[in-house]
Amino acid sequence: MCRFILRGKHAQNLGGFIVERVANFPFRDIVVGNPYNEPVLIKVPVYNEEDIEFLKKLGLIVRFVYETDSLLDVINEVRREIEKRLAEEGGQQKNEA
Repeated sequence: MCRFILRGKHAQNLGGFIVERVANFPFRDIVVGNPYNEPVLIKVPVYNEEDIEFLKKLGLIVRFVYETDSLLDVINEVRREIEKRLAEEGGQQKNEA
């Protein structure tokens, strides 16, 4: 099994790392975002729904790219979600101080 390092605060599409012929996914790509400061090691390729659920359990942002979607729009959506989570986290840290 291969591994992929997703840097902290970054988004990445897994288009080359999903195996549609094995899983028969209803989407053409997956975009994952790492809202943490530290990198996360993820397993690739993605073969099934369990692999996707594992990404979610790690706390990663997971968005699907369907045939009618623009990959760039979905990547930007994930980047905005990362920024939103970081802003919320920063606000919580200020309130705790």
